[in-house]
Formats: sequence, structure tokens, C-alpha cells
Amino acid sequence: MPRPWLLWPISLIKMDCNMKLKSLLFLVGLFSVGMHVRAQQAPYSDYRIVENNLSTSGLLGVTQADSSISFEVEVQHIFQKIDKILSKTKTNKSQIYKVEVYLTDLKYFTQFNDLYKAYFNAPYPVRTCVGVNALVSHARIEISLEATVSP
Repeated sequence: MPRPWLLWPISLIKMDCNMKLKSLLFLVGLFSVGMHVRAQQAPYSDYRIVENNLSTSGLLGVTQADSSISFEVEVQHIFQKIDKILSKTKTNKSQIYKVEVYLTDLKYFTQFNDLYKAYFNAPYPVRTCVGVNALVSHARIEISLEATVSP
């Protein structure tokens, strides 16, 4: 019996151009290495909007490829991701009402507070900060949030 991957080139003959491109990109993704591909295939959304409420998944500021960055840069990467989500959803930081923070070491708590105060303006969102043993990709911090979205 022929192997399925040997039949793939034959099946390309019967496909239109768009399907060929999608199939090729899928295979390239299968053979790529790194968190980028796994993140694209993760079984969750980066964010969802339900009844004027925006909720994000846990956001990381590091991947396996750049795990040697400083804690401050890691936090700044998360804030950039938050800004992109807010922009996509036509929301601003003042509409964020809840933030959850997970730190792998509470020694970062004071440094994170300083970065948090520089990013947000008063009145600050309510916040929970939890110390955890580990996060994926050797991240030191993960942040999720909730915001009100204008209809």
C-alpha cells in the first residue's frame, strides 16, 4: 500500500491553484520547527468577544527562540500583543477592567508593578497576581485580561 505522503503530489494534479497553495503551506507548516507553528495550531483563540466583553487567552511575551530576553522586554512584548488586540477590536486600555497575571517567581512582582503603572493609567483595572511553578516556553509571565467593547 502506498504511503499517504507519496500520494500528495498526485492529488495536486486534481486541485485548483488556491488548494495547491493551501496544501503546500500546510506541509511547510508541518515541517517547520518552533513555537510559531504550534501556536497557530493551538486549540484556543487569542481573544473572544461575547456580549460586548473582550476576553483574552493567556498572553506570553517570549517564545522558545528568544527565551533569553530580559523580564522587562518579555513584559513589553505582552503589552504590544495587548495593544494589537485592542486595535483589532477598536478598544482602548481604559476599557480594560480586569487583568490576571501569572509570575514564575514573585521576585519580579515589584518590577512588574513599575512596568504596569507605566502602561496603564489610573483608575487601574482590578488585578490578580499569582505565583506559579512554570509557564510554557519557559516564560516568566503570562497575562490575560477582560475589557468592555463598544457595540
